[in-house]
Amino acid sequence: MGDDDGVHRTIRVDIHVAVAALDSRLGGEHMPRRPQWHCQACEQPWPCDPARVHLAEEFGANRVNLSIYVSGLLDMALEELPTADTADLYDRFVAWTRRPNDEDAPPAQ
Repeated sequence: MGDDDGVHRTIRVDIHVAVAALDSRLGGEHMPRRPQWHCQACEQPWPCDPARVHLAEEFGANRVNLSIYVSGLLDMALEELPTADTADLYDRFVAWTRRPNDEDAPPAQ
């Protein structure tokens, strides 16, 4: 077994922990139905708007951690939805975590 396999397995455990934490982060509401990744409450593609609000409130001003967290969920969704368009899933899972004015910000130097 190579070093890369051990690293991948460690990251994978973190993804499963992120998915397992959803119930407490969302208060049991607007949970994803997997492997379809649709909301159990409102049938919208997950994360639905109420789930996004709950997640944003949970992370508060720490948008970096929010982005990292939902990126882990995106990784799980990509695994469970192998025929889905990756750009569409990125927009659905991660892009909403950017501040509205982030597009206008100058590139980091």
